[in-house]
Amino acid sequence: MKLTFCFLLVGSLLLGCKEPISDAVEVPNESALGPIVESVTPEQTIEKPPAPAPLEEKKPKPKPAESKPSRTEPEPERTDPAEDRSETDPWQIANQQRSELRDRINKERQEILAQMRAQLRKKQKSLQTARNIRNKANKLKKDKDPSFKQLEKEAKEHDNLAKQAENEHKQIQQQLKKIAREQSDENKRISDWARKEAEKLRKLEEAKRKQEQFQAEKPLETGPMQIGEVRKAQVRSINPRHKVLNLFSGSSEEGFSTQVYELGQDAAIIVNGVPGQLESIRSGNNLNFWVHPEDSSTITWLEANTE
Repeated sequence: MKLTFCFLLVGSLLLGCKEPISDAVEVPNESALGPIVESVTPEQTIEKPPAPAPLEEKKPKPKPAESKPSRTEPEPERTDPAEDRSETDPWQIANQQRSELRDRINKERQEILAQMRAQLRKKQKSLQTARNIRNKANKLKKDKDPSFKQLEKEAKEHDNLAKQAENEHKQIQQQLKKIAREQSDENKRISDWARKEAEKLRKLEEAKRKQEQFQAEKPLETGPMQIGEVRKAQVRSINPRHKVLNLFSGSSEEGFSTQVYELGQDAAIIVNGVPGQLESIRSGNNLNFWVHPEDSSTITWLEANTE
């Protein structure tokens, strides 16, 4: 009986395993569960990685200046007279010499300062070494070790090295004073030279100006001349002794005026068509005359009608 019961039990179990899993397990409806997103709070949501930034458009690189000769126009030559004077102006030359002197002295000063710093480091190193050795020697001396004498000797040698570095440092300081005096003396020499040269130029310019000022002016050309347009006027008054004429001329359109003229040297005087004298001309006579091309107040040709 027991064996039969076991077979029945095994058979029932085998029949139960043949059923599909989908029938044995009940799957809830999806609508009942709802979307997963709704059950998750905003704080619990996984942040999505930021979208990549849009690529910037690559701008074309500017071509070198050599490839565009049309845009690089040559600079016009300067014609500033101040630049021309700078080549001969003593003060401009002096400033250039001072600048070159200052650069040279500064370079030498930097080299000397570097040497001074090296000597100071050497001195401090020797003093520190001597101090350390002397401390060891004192300790050995307290312990009654005879080797302290050798250490004291070495410490003394380092003291001597420190003194030697100190002496070299002082000598280098003297070099600094020397180049400072050299710079001062050279600046004074340059200033004196510029002052003398400027005085020479000033005297030359003054002499040239005086020469031009006192140079005799070129005398006006004399003699009878009919240059330019003829002028017409009426005699108001004449001074034959001083050869001065007061003439009235003009027109209704331009207006009338009185002007004083001087009769030029060797000027031509024609009275009634023949050569005459200034004394024969009277007030009220009509005149035709020409003036000097370089002096509009000097008459060079005079024609009078006294009839």
